[in-house]
Amino acid sequence: MSQESQIRSAVRRIAENMPSDEPWSRRRFIDLVAEERNRPIVLWPVESALLSRVGLTGTLCGLWVARKQDDFIVYGSDVAEYQADQVISHEVGHMVLSHTGLPESQHSKAMLRVLLPHIPERTIEIALGRDSFEDDQEVAAESFADRIMVEAMVNRNRRQSPLRSTFFRAK
Repeated sequence: MSQESQIRSAVRRIAENMPSDEPWSRRRFIDLVAEERNRPIVLWPVESALLSRVGLTGTLCGLWVARKQDDFIVYGSDVAEYQADQVISHEVGHMVLSHTGLPESQHSKAMLRVLLPHIPERTIEIALGRDSFEDDQEVAAESFADRIMVEAMVNRNRRQSPLRSTFFRAK
């Protein structure tokens, strides 16, 4: 299956399970993915400045950390709701597309100690940070996130959501 087909399939599978008579809900989205993966997903908001400081390029805005028993998504606590949803959806894209993590380095270990000091390093299986879009995994995760966010806005059966009303104001 091509990467494009994988993305379409993952978006379709998740979108079909989102309630069609309710506004978009980040929590419901995460709960659906957690149920599909059969493991909890913890959303871990931190200050955006902290994310930027620990990234290799100074532009880190999200991070997925997988352990045997759960997943963590780190994102900026002080960004617009839409941007937070986009970053979270991007990290979910890595999960559902079965992406592999960062090569272990002193930098990645230090980054994780700063962002998730309560998690022992030995329990981490995968860590993927969102600070560039130069490789295929990042492009695919961003494509997944874009499509999920469009799906959140265009489902005609849903009541008006805050996300949709941000972009499509009624006259």
